[in-house]
Amino acid sequence: MAAEIHPSNASTPSVASGTSFPPFESAGARPEMINKFEGGSDDVNGAVLLGGGDADGETGVVTVSGDRSVRVWLLRESGQYWPSVCHYMGAACTSLAYHHPTRQVFVGLETGMISEFALAEDYNRMDHVRDYHAHQSRVTGLHFAHDMNWILSVGKDKCV
Repeated sequence: MAAEIHPSNASTPSVASGTSFPPFESAGARPEMINKFEGGSDDVNGAVLLGGGDADGETGVVTVSGDRSVRVWLLRESGQYWPSVCHYMGAACTSLAYHHPTRQVFVGLETGMISEFALAEDYNRMDHVRDYHAHQSRVTGLHFAHDMNWILSVGKDKCV
């Protein structure tokens, strides 16, 4: 099967994805890297944004990595992100879900387990809540549906 790529019309929404994105202001505009995180020795398998619109003004990111770490990075006054929390799990972290209003963090592991954490209001502490034995092998995707109190997960064992 072959595909032919045609230049897209800026006013036409993307049919393939079902969503449309605003066009760049000018033809020469390119994405710009604002910040870079350094730390950890393995692939980052998941990242979610924290806050930014809170009354306390905190801006941060939670990352999970193949080096077994769950890190909470906060934007400091220097304009750089520095780790606020670094928690090591028993196995490689493969996926991540976060619910901002309740500050619940869910981490999927290589072993098929999902760990739930509660993130402190100041983002400087992460307390373990419970573990869920969900899959026989790697958790590849997570979603937390707060309204239904469901954790939806997908695993390498071909189960949802």
